[in-house]
Amino acid sequence: MPFKPKESKHTMGDILEPKDFDKTYDKQKELMNGGLDRENLPEEAFDKNAFKNNSFMVFHQTYFKMEEQYVETTMPSGFAPNDNGLVTAGTTYATYAGGWIETTEDDYKIQEELKEGMCQIEMNCYAFMNKLNAGGFYNSGTPDDISWFQFQLVFNGSVVAETDRIHRQACTVHLMANIPCSAGPCEVKVRWRHNGRPNGPYYELKAPLFYYSGGNLLLINRYR
Repeated sequence: MPFKPKESKHTMGDILEPKDFDKTYDKQKELMNGGLDRENLPEEAFDKNAFKNNSFMVFHQTYFKMEEQYVETTMPSGFAPNDNGLVTAGTTYATYAGGWIETTEDDYKIQEELKEGMCQIEMNCYAFMNKLNAGGFYNSGTPDDISWFQFQLVFNGSVVAETDRIHRQACTVHLMANIPCSAGPCEVKVRWRHNGRPNGPYYELKAPLFYYSGGNLLLINRYR
């Protein structure tokens, strides 16, 4: 008698739950695997030596920092406002007018071909901010702690993780997101922003404000 394939409805829109994504393709996978699926394949059927390395996942990694087009001056990297020892690069109000800025250099982002499954994305970096200068303190302004910065993780143009506003002078920033993914090309980038220049005569355009470096961007693609 003729063979009639099983029916299914593929998910074409946004994927909200990984289980819903699995169900739409389970029938096709079962046919391709000779009727074997997660329901009838016993756990003891294979041991760990039967699988090759990276059979279930692959990872991609890159370094990133603030791009040179935003770096104009240097600022103290210690916690004391008059620290003349360690210094770091810095952006200014003259090179940054506000808004989200994302990495554009290929070396500072991940561009890879993914397989259907899950993506775990992580980023870490060191961030430095000259709070007193950003508050206008060095130009007879207010010493109030009004300056802040933020980071985002962007996967294929969509924001998948975001920090709150960070007011510390120096800290380590960490972001992580786990999302389902389809097979195909992907692009993972980092975005950052700093508070814009307030109105008033105290905020110098050349004042050193903010910098981040030592960044590590990691993408783990887990296969289904």
